[in-house]
Amino acid sequence: MNRKRTIDFIAFSAVIITLAAFFIAGAFKKPPYAEYNDGVYIGEAKGYRKHLKAEVTLEKGYITNIQIIEHYEKGKEHYEAPISLLPPAIIKAQSPDVDAISGSTLTSNGIMDAVHDALEQAKKRL
Repeated sequence: MNRKRTIDFIAFSAVIITLAAFFIAGAFKKPPYAEYNDGVYIGEAKGYRKHLKAEVTLEKGYITNIQIIEHYEKGKEHYEAPISLLPPAIIKAQSPDVDAISGSTLTSNGIMDAVHDALEQAKKRL
């Protein structure tokens, strides 16, 4: 009986140590945009048409919000999906380089390019 308890204790300890290691590694992970200034930036790019504007919020080195604040895209069936689906995908990935929406490639690329433009403005200058 004591041998089984010892094995159980060792297995339990190994799990706790592994979880602690993952927690510590994550706790010291540098934010993806740590070298950028926090704030709200407006990026502009060309989608299907010119002047697609995205407002990007950076907080503590993370993209926390993206709003498409202006666009002149044509055909609601082509721009509605990327405008609603890409900002959350970019926030989740913490990168503007996500998959485009099929059938709305130009608008999708415009949104990603506008976010890239906003991030370029947020870079810390030396």
